[in-house]
Amino acid sequence: MTILNWTELSILQFIFFFAGALLTGIARTGIFGVMLMVVPFLSLIMDGKDAAGLILPLMIAGDFVAAFIYRMTFNKNAAFQILPWILAGVFLGVLVGGSVSNRLFKIVMAGTTFTCAGFVIWNEFNQQRKPKLKIWMIAVIGILSGFASMIGNAAGPIIAVYFLALRLEKLEYVSSIVWLFWVVNIVKLPFHIFVWETIDCNVLKTDLLSIPALLAGLAAGVWVLKRIPEKPFRIVVLVSIFIAGIMLLIP
Repeated sequence: MTILNWTELSILQFIFFFAGALLTGIARTGIFGVMLMVVPFLSLIMDGKDAAGLILPLMIAGDFVAAFIYRMTFNKNAAFQILPWILAGVFLGVLVGGSVSNRLFKIVMAGTTFTCAGFVIWNEFNQQRKPKLKIWMIAVIGILSGFASMIGNAAGPIIAVYFLALRLEKLEYVSSIVWLFWVVNIVKLPFHIFVWETIDCNVLKTDLLSIPALLAGLAAGVWVLKRIPEKPFRIVVLVSIFIAGIMLLIP
């Protein structure tokens, strides 16, 4: 394992790591598209898989705080109907993730992101119709989300499409994603510790140093979310989904 010990980090590496923790906090409290930038950002100072392991405990901690903040608006039905498919995608990522090239992964994820976003836009222009996702669509979105989450913490854009398609209210949308991925990230933790070996005591010590940056990001995310009205919020999410898809295509 090549993960860095906090005592070996340079000032520049500390700045990058704290910025990554800040972005993680912002992402956990509503601006989910930001999360797609974190692992590539940290990959500038360490291996990509190690970066995913380093940030996972921070994601779990951030999800815990965000889940408490948004505990009153959690849509259990929306979350639980896709959870088994996401977990299936996580297990698939553990089994075959190492054999999938980074480039192929990004192309598939970008294509899926654009396709799903197109469906949401079409759904927005059919307001008279009650939103209805077929079981195969839920399965595809769930498996791809779980796979992307396990491989590169990149599930945000795809799962955002699922909840947007259900036309949930802003806080209901955010809280459902937060609670859902709190569970998923806890399930991922043993695989990072015992299978990929990207998390150890040194990683946890390093993560502890970034808690202030994580909390600042959480507070910033809550502040921004409160000030975005319902309709513009959906537009912001859609724009972030397209930006995330474009970022995935950048070599």
